[in-house]
Amino acid sequence: MSRRDAWRVRAALTGFAAGGLMLGHWAVYLLREPDVHARTRLLAATGHALLPQLAVLTVAALVVGVCVLPYGARATSPGAWRPLARHLVALQCGGFVCLELAERLWVHAGGGIAHLLGDPTIAAGLVLQVPIGVVAALLLALLLRLAPVRVPPAAAGAPPRPPAGHGPAPRLHTQRPGQEARSLRGPPLRSHP
Repeated sequence: MSRRDAWRVRAALTGFAAGGLMLGHWAVYLLREPDVHARTRLLAATGHALLPQLAVLTVAALVVGVCVLPYGARATSPGAWRPLARHLVALQCGGFVCLELAERLWVHAGGGIAHLLGDPTIAAGLVLQVPIGVVAALLLALLLRLAPVRVPPAAAGAPPRPPAGHGPAPRLHTQRPGQEARSLRGPPLRSHP
């Protein structure tokens, strides 16, 4: 895989992790508080005032993640989703804890990280990030597998081009009218009567 394709896979991972993080974030508060009014109060008390703006940014990151998928960088083995899942779960769990901590600090809820990790909502959110990360990894591996393959020019029948700046300059063959395919280099030829 080229460096550019590796960068694109990392960008796609980041987009998918952001999408999974917000999906898990939304689902855990929906499961904890099914009543809309009680959930609204809970979200306001825990610093979730910016949640709609974060959701828009997350959707944008997910769209960018899908758009930058490296075409031709195929995940060929059936187990190719496993390293993707490890990365996604780690990114999502770390992001979830950081997001919750930032939200609590935003509203001065206090308690620090020890209090945050003792919160059952956070524990449930971390547990929920794992299956979401695995499903996102399976989807990402499937998209990589189905991505159209780039055909290198040499495989398409075109002669391979040397990299720019390497090798001799290409020779240009020009022909004068009435002259067969001869090189212009060499001594002048005698004309025949």
